[in-house]
This record gives sequence, C-alpha cells and structure tokens, in this order.
Amino acid sequence: HGGIGDAKQNWQDIIPIFSEEYHVLAPDLPGFGGTESIGTGKTLSDIIVWLLAFLESQGVNQVVVIGSSFGALIARLMAAQHPHVVAAIVLVNGGFVPDVPAWAKVLMGLPVIGTAFSNFLARMATSESGLKDMIYHPEALTPELIESVQSNVSGFAYLMQMTASQPLPEKNK
Repeated sequence: HGGIGDAKQNWQDIIPIFSEEYHVLAPDLPGFGGTESIGTGKTLSDIIVWLLAFLESQGVNQVVVIGSSFGALIARLMAAQHPHVVAAIVLVNGGFVPDVPAWAKVLMGLPVIGTAFSNFLARMATSESGLKDMIYHPEALTPELIESVQSNVSGFAYLMQMTASQPLPEKNK
C-alpha cells in the first residue's frame, strides 16, 4: 500500500476482483492498520525482511507484488533483492527513489529532531488541506478517508524518516 493509508484503504475495492482469479494477500505494513511497528532505527531492508517472514508464515514461496506509491518502492526493492521470491512487480503511482536533499537526510537521521520533523511533515501531508492537494477528485475526500489516512500518520512519518535517513538497500548479488 501507499504511505498515507493502510492496505484496506488502498486495496478494498480491487481485492474482490483480483480474488476471482488469484490468491490475494494484502498485509498492512508495520505501523499501519492493525500491524505493530517494527521499532525504531529500522531500514527499508527490515521491512522487506518483515514481508518475507509474512509470506513464509502464509506458506507462499513466490509472488507477484503490486505496490502503490511508497509500496511500489518497497516492491521494486524487494524484487531486486529477492528475485527468487518476486516473480513480477506491478508499480502503481510510484516505485521511484525519492530525491532527498542532503540537509533533510541529516535532519531526519537525528533521533529526536528527525522524529519530530517527520511527524510534523506527516501531519501536514495528511491534514485535510494536505489531502486536498494530493487527491484530484474532491468527492473522493470523504470524512472516512480522512479518518483512515490520519489514523496511519505515525506509520507514514516513520516511513518518511526511514527513507530519508537510511541508505536504500542494494541488490543482492
């Protein structure tokens, strides 16, 4: 799923359609929906390890990963690191590596200040006015959507801080 929502919010309309022909798993990333955070000081590689453990717990050896927004970046990195697990990827509205200025990387890497700054940015982005800037169709911005997005603000802040302050994982050789 993307950074500003959980799996349900991002995929609830499409899961029934995909389920007609495919076995669908749509986990909430750590810190989103009903999933606990994996703790502080973690990296994108740690999220990929978490996803691999999730797949193993479900008895799944190979997958097609569909990622939206931030989830597209994770899908791309997971496919590069674990091509034996990821048969294919579908990137929806994302998958790019964010270009984070050097000063922001330093700031986000500071334990207390980085956390406060990422929380501030996440609250701004997920405010009603921030969401109005992101969502093209105003009728899609329902009170339920705003509530869902805002309930995941800490996960979003953590992903922003992680992405900005940590090096991206390298492709397995």
